[in-house]
Amino acid sequence: MKRFFFRHVFEPPLEKVREWAWVLLAPFSILVISSIPIWVGYLTQPPGRVFIGTFYDQQDYAVHLTMMQAGMQGDWAYSLHFTAEPHRAVYIRLFYIALGHLTRLLHLEPEMAFQLARWVFGLLALAAVYQLASRIFPEVKWRRTAFLLATTGAGFGWLQMSLGWIPDPHISPVDFWLIDGYIFFSLMLFPHFSAVTALLATVLTTFLDYLRGKSRFAVAFIALAAILTQLINPIAFVLANAAMLGALLFTCCAEKRVQWRKIAGLAFIAAAQIPLLIYTSNILIHDPLWSQFAAQNLTLSPPPVYYLWGFGLFWPLAVIGTLQSVRSRDPKPAMAILWVIAALTLAYLPMAIQRRFLHAFTLPLAILATLGLKTIFGRRSLVSRQAFYTALFISLTALTSLILSLRSTLDILHYPMNFSYPQTLKEAVHWLGDNASSDDVVLASESTSQIVAAHTGLRVYFGHSMETIDYNMKAHQAWLYFNGKSDAGWLDSTSVQWVIYGPYEKNLSAVGAAFQPAPSLKPVYQDETIIIYRVKK
Repeated sequence: MKRFFFRHVFEPPLEKVREWAWVLLAPFSILVISSIPIWVGYLTQPPGRVFIGTFYDQQDYAVHLTMMQAGMQGDWAYSLHFTAEPHRAVYIRLFYIALGHLTRLLHLEPEMAFQLARWVFGLLALAAVYQLASRIFPEVKWRRTAFLLATTGAGFGWLQMSLGWIPDPHISPVDFWLIDGYIFFSLMLFPHFSAVTALLATVLTTFLDYLRGKSRFAVAFIALAAILTQLINPIAFVLANAAMLGALLFTCCAEKRVQWRKIAGLAFIAAAQIPLLIYTSNILIHDPLWSQFAAQNLTLSPPPVYYLWGFGLFWPLAVIGTLQSVRSRDPKPAMAILWVIAALTLAYLPMAIQRRFLHAFTLPLAILATLGLKTIFGRRSLVSRQAFYTALFISLTALTSLILSLRSTLDILHYPMNFSYPQTLKEAVHWLGDNASSDDVVLASESTSQIVAAHTGLRVYFGHSMETIDYNMKAHQAWLYFNGKSDAGWLDSTSVQWVIYGPYEKNLSAVGAAFQPAPSLKPVYQDETIIIYRVKK
C-alpha cells in the first residue's frame, strides 16, 4: 500500500505528468496570444500620448472602467454614468463594480486591475472548459481537441474578407465583431465574459457529476452559481438551464425511467433564479428611465447565413456529433445539443438582445464537433490519419482567431493615434476628477466624455450609443453647441456643470464655425490645448 501511494502521488505516471504540463502550457499560450495587441499598445505609446487600453469596442471598455470607478468610490449599485437624467441605481451587472472594490483594497490602478482580471478570469474560464471536456471525453486526445476547438475556434471570416463575400455590405463577418460568441475573442477583451464562461462550464461539469451521483452538494452549488451569473449577466444562465435539461432528458431516455429526484433538483435550481429574474425584469420593463435604456439596447442577430459562415467548419461535424449523441443516448454531449438549440432559438425571437444568447457558442459546438471527429475516425481505415486531420481541422478553425490577434496588433502599430489620446487630456481629466463633485455632469465630445467617465466616474451628458438616453438627440445637441449653433440659453436648461473644450471638441467644429464660450462659462483649467469651464448657474 505504501509503495502504491508513493508511486502514484510522488511519482505519477508519465501520461499524467504530460497532461498536467499540457494543461498548464496550452491555456497560458492562448492567453499570451490573446494579449499581444494590448501589450503592443502599451509598449508603443506615441510620445505625449496614452494608449486607450483596448483595441476594440472602446465604448464598452469605457463603461466597464466607469463601473470600476463607481466601485472604487464605494458604490455597489449600477447606474448609467453616460446620461444626464437622474435615475435610481440598481443591482444588476455588478462584475465591474465588485472589481472596483477589489481594486481599491489592493491599491491598484483601474487599467492594471482590468488587465489582471482579464488574465485571472481567462485562466479560470480555460481551466473550467478543460474540466468539462475531460468529463465528456475520457480520452486525452479528444478532450484536448474539444478544448482547443472551444477556446480558439471561429469561422470563415478570413475567407469572407479575402473573397469579398459579404451578404450585406453593412454587416461584416461576425467572427470579427461578435465578441461574446467566441471564447478567444472574449479572452482578448473583457474579463466578465470569461467569468460567465467559467461559471457555465463549471456548472455543467458539476451537473454531470450530479447525474452520476458523485456530488452531494451539487444542487446548492449550481443554484448559487446561477445567482452569481445573473448578477454578472442576467440572461446567460438560460444556456446552462437548457444544457442541464438536455442532459437530464437523455439520462431518463437512456435509463428508461423518470429521474424524479434529479428533476426536483433541476426545478430547485430554476426556482432559485426567479427572484433576480423578477427584480431585473421589473427594472427594465417598468422603471421610467431603465426601460428606455432597455428599449435602445439593441443587439439584434444578423441574417442566419452570417452564423453559418461565422462558425464555419463547426457545423458539419456538429451535425455528425448530434446524430451520434442521439443514437447513443449519451447525456454528456446531449447538453451541448440543447445549448445550441436554445441559443439559436433565442437569437431569433422578437427581443432586443438576440445575439447576447450566443455567449461562448464555440463551447457547445466544439463538444459536438469533437464527437463528430471521434465518430468519423472511429473507423479502422481512418485511424492512421486521425492525428493529421484533427490537427488540420483545429488549425483551420483557429485561423480567424490568429488573424484577429495579428491584425489588431498591426493596426495598433500602423495607426497608433487611433488607439491613444493626448497626455495633456489625461492630466486635465484627473484635475477635473479632483475638483468636481461626484454627481456633476460634464459636457464634451464623445471621445473626451468616455475618457472622463472612465478615469473619474463622473457623469457625462452623452458618450455611449446605448447607455446615453436619447443618444442621437444629445449627440446632435453637443455638435450644435460646440459649433456655436445651439439655442441661446440651451446650456442653462441642462444639468451640465462642466464643459471641456480640447482637441476632440475642435474636431467637431464645421468649416468656418468656432466655439464661443457663453458668459456663463468660467475657465478654471487651461493648458496649450485644453480648457475646462465651470458653468455658473
